[in-house]
Amino acid sequence: MRNAFSEITPREKEVIKLLADGLTTNQIGQRLNISSTTVITHCNHLRTKLNCKNRSELMVKAIKIGLL
Repeated sequence: MRNAFSEITPREKEVIKLLADGLTTNQIGQRLNISSTTVITHCNHLRTKLNCKNRSELMVKAIKIGLL
């Protein structure tokens, strides 16, 4: 898990923190000046890197490893 943590990009960290704040995909895209499709791509990369099936599991793992 530590190796996956080190592979998370700064932008992915921004996205996951905004998800944890309760923002929607569209709101995150507007906040970061990127498309909602790009936000979804970042979420997919995060789920792959942290071996998660969905966003809920992603949030739990992010807390467990100290990302949030």
